[in-house]
Amino acid sequence: MKKNVFIKVISLKIIFFVLIVSIVPSISGNIKKGHISSNVACQLIRLDDGPEEQWNTTFGGDRYDVFFTVKETTDGGFIALGGRDASSWDIGGDCWLVKTDANGNMQWNKTFGGSKTDNGHGILQTNDGGFIISAITESYGAGSYDAWLIKTDASGNEQWNRTYGGKNYDLAEKTVLQTGDGGYLLVGSTYSYGAGMCDGWLVKTDASGNEQWNKTYGTENKEHFWEVHKTSDGGYIMIGFIQGERRDAWIVKTDIDGNKEWDKKYGPANQGLSIKQCIDGGYIFLAEVEGTVFGGYLNAWMVKIDEDGNEEWNKMFITPKGEDRFAVHHNIHLISDGGYILTGVTNAVLPVYSIGDMWLTKLDDNGNILWEKIIGGPKYDTTYTVDVTSDGGFISSGMTKSFGTGDNFNAWLIKISDYENERPNKPEKPDGKTSGKPGAEFTYSSKSTDADGECLYYIWDWSDGNYSYWLGPYDSGEATEATYIWEQRGEYSVRVKVKDIYGGESYWSDSLTVKMPKNKPFFYNFNSLEWLFNRFTNMILILKYLLEK
Repeated sequence: MKKNVFIKVISLKIIFFVLIVSIVPSISGNIKKGHISSNVACQLIRLDDGPEEQWNTTFGGDRYDVFFTVKETTDGGFIALGGRDASSWDIGGDCWLVKTDANGNMQWNKTFGGSKTDNGHGILQTNDGGFIISAITESYGAGSYDAWLIKTDASGNEQWNRTYGGKNYDLAEKTVLQTGDGGYLLVGSTYSYGAGMCDGWLVKTDASGNEQWNKTYGTENKEHFWEVHKTSDGGYIMIGFIQGERRDAWIVKTDIDGNKEWDKKYGPANQGLSIKQCIDGGYIFLAEVEGTVFGGYLNAWMVKIDEDGNEEWNKMFITPKGEDRFAVHHNIHLISDGGYILTGVTNAVLPVYSIGDMWLTKLDDNGNILWEKIIGGPKYDTTYTVDVTSDGGFISSGMTKSFGTGDNFNAWLIKISDYENERPNKPEKPDGKTSGKPGAEFTYSSKSTDADGECLYYIWDWSDGNYSYWLGPYDSGEATEATYIWEQRGEYSVRVKVKDIYGGESYWSDSLTVKMPKNKPFFYNFNSLEWLFNRFTNMILILKYLLEK
């Protein structure tokens, strides 16, 4: 008897399980409809068109070589600074200064350093035609690492050098200024002085590098500055990060003597990376953030603030989601038309996905992308700074593993021309249902045109933290469709924007409001039930027999 009951229970469980599997709710995420344009030319991403790569040159040998910064010089050539001959990333090697002509051909190079790690971070041509270098040194000074200033003549011959710091780590970063009195200003962080573990640090010297004053900024936690710049009122603006309960981008404004006037945190963000003062007296800055709606694990963020640090607008650059996707702008420079040029690294921007490529982006004064340029090879390539050149183009510096000599990184200079690209028109407001139930499919359509007739990619924002990423290419004026399933009740604002094949982006479309006031429907898979009973014709008889026993 017990055996029969046991068999009956097991049999009923099996039948019940099969039925449940066949009667499943339709649960789905973002459904994206891909598209191949009928225009053959539209299917080809124009890598060789748009902003022109005028030349790129590598420098170095079989070990690790990098340029952290580059500037145009008064003779029309370029001066680049970084490190060379390191045994691995940022370990060993010397501070390296390289002068080139206007076409990137090396004219001379100089190294500075000792038996340990010494790297150059900031460079400026001085009023006498020579150069001032901000660097870090492990070979000289009082502590583990010291901030380091090196003054050279116009041919790179050292005139003097000075170290600054105490017994711990003290660092000078990627900008150095010559002040109105002929002295110098360097910025970074110090573990030797200040209120906490590590503080932001500003050091003022006279024309011979003798320290006149130094100021620390921070809390009992960790702070660091990457850049300092003069402001129109005679003071200084600095950017970096501050570590408290969370980590934020951090901006500090001081007077001419380094006294703090205000400071602001923005975030959460890993760090603020670069800042410039705008024509209106406010500032534009770049930051690096993690895990946003529009991006991967590291993402580029640009923020416009007024002269008192109050946010006016911000822009998150759209890249694919994924733990292996990143897109970071390291440096920003103002352009004469009021716009901006940004440089950095990405593995997550059309047209190609790679280990990492140089990412150059031009924007208008409102933060709208005018064009993007991706340059790189099969291995990791990155850029750290960009400068506007006298011919209206751009020079960028970094390191490359795809080009050059040896198996490690070579220092890298890339010269790019500007390009006049007209942005696509704002897409039509999405067309489709404005109400329904969660769990059901909703299809929306829109279209846009491009004045140059270029092909377009569309991205849909579903207003619930998900988006489609770029779908296409579509011909200019061709309608596009995308389908999505919301899982929760609520009110959503669907919008769409487009980009052309050079990266120029439109405005977002007007939003379509979609309301989901009802519960998600439970969709029964009756096709599966029909198949099940056709396949197992005796199931009903078996079930009837078991229930009667």
